[in-house]
Amino acid sequence: MLHSADSHILEPVDLWLENMPASLRDLAPQTHKEQRRGRPQEVIYVDGKVARYEPPGLQEQTRPPNAFDPVKRLEDLDSQGIWAELLFPSVGLWCSLIETREVALEAAKAYNDWQADTFLRTSPRYIGAAMIPIVDVNDAIAEVERSLGLGYPAALLPATPPVPYNDELYEPLWALLAESGMHLCMHIGTGMDPMVTRGQGGAIINYVETLFPLQRAALHLVAAGVFDRHPDLHLVCVEGGASWLPGLIERMDEAARSHADWVKPKLSRPPSEIIRTNVHATFQNDKAILLTLDVTGVPSLLWGSDYPHLEGTWPRTQQVLDDIFGDTDDDIRARITGGTMAELFGIEVPA
Repeated sequence: MLHSADSHILEPVDLWLENMPASLRDLAPQTHKEQRRGRPQEVIYVDGKVARYEPPGLQEQTRPPNAFDPVKRLEDLDSQGIWAELLFPSVGLWCSLIETREVALEAAKAYNDWQADTFLRTSPRYIGAAMIPIVDVNDAIAEVERSLGLGYPAALLPATPPVPYNDELYEPLWALLAESGMHLCMHIGTGMDPMVTRGQGGAIINYVETLFPLQRAALHLVAAGVFDRHPDLHLVCVEGGASWLPGLIERMDEAARSHADWVKPKLSRPPSEIIRTNVHATFQNDKAILLTLDVTGVPSLLWGSDYPHLEGTWPRTQQVLDDIFGDTDDDIRARITGGTMAELFGIEVPA
């Protein structure tokens, strides 16, 4: 049975306008149709700033028809052989760009309440990732505690934080997540402007650039000894593929071994062992990663459909997986496409 560790919710356009305090609504995430560069565009604003714009209707061209409805959406999952999915925002990903403390907190609360009411209460097949504001760590801690009460097993933090993740500032947050069993998730393109360059090759360059902050976040957490201090904490790196993972593992091991005299804090295990047990990367199309399982181990890999986004595998999920895994051992395929996620999130499929 497949479990997707990377799927997305499509939020109502008025979600934040309707559910944030009136005094903050001008800064709430919102979408407007405007003319930009002489063409009509759908422009997403967060915190009063442009976060993204794209041609109207671009996403609708490939969008599954049931994506908005939490009940009918289950039919799409069934058609692909998927039982459970870990849910992330769509427009809400841009909330990670909010710099105003109160706006960041209220935007996260509005999203988390809505997701719990509309998806988590509809079916146990929906595994929610709570949006956690990181402008102020005390707010992050408070929202983790509140989200636990709403039934969230995962916390979404930006891949690019305002303060690097190896800072001691975050220690109380890591301790809370580890103690509660709430898994830490980071999605590509969060916490930074994804438009890093313009001009020739920009589309490919910007798409690839979104991978690097995930690598940096994993690097900071492992090297800073976060998983030594909190061995029950897990990091899920979402939608960045997994083929970068063996390179990171071998580079970190080389540094820990060759520069041991300068390594602080001293790690209890080689970085490779920490990553194999505590860090996980999701992919939807990687083939190369299956060639390096002796480096990464199997538990560090999770599959995700990216439903209903255009990079995802719907409606050809089974064909895509057959192409990726080919003659891979069935047990390994089962672990990557669902088994490890079931263990992480306690998923049980009824007989």
